[in-house]
Amino acid sequence: MDDFGIKHKEKNINVLEKALKDRHAITVDMSGSLFYGASLEWRHDMGELRFSMPGHVPKLLKKVCHQMLTKSQHSPHPAPTITCGSKLQKAIKDSDSLILDKVIAGVAL
Repeated sequence: MDDFGIKHKEKNINVLEKALKDRHAITVDMSGSLFYGASLEWRHDMGELRFSMPGHVPKLLKKVCHQMLTKSQHSPHPAPTITCGSKLQKAIKDSDSLILDKVIAGVAL
């Protein structure tokens, strides 16, 4: 096993730590800020945990031989405005679009 976390009471952790150190070479991070290479920022007072993996994306891009685009690539169509609380999001009406019954096999008549 590589990494694992334990929820504990401060007085009980010493017994477990000693038992593990007797049998294994371990390191202990009591702050809980590192887990499987991910950085954890605990904000107990706000009920938050911030999770980040510094350097992960650049390493992955290099691994898959990703080449960066030379120019910006934006969406060809504007995104519809999101209406919070609406049960149905409606598509944008495009007056220049072709009528479907006049299009056959991808060719406009």
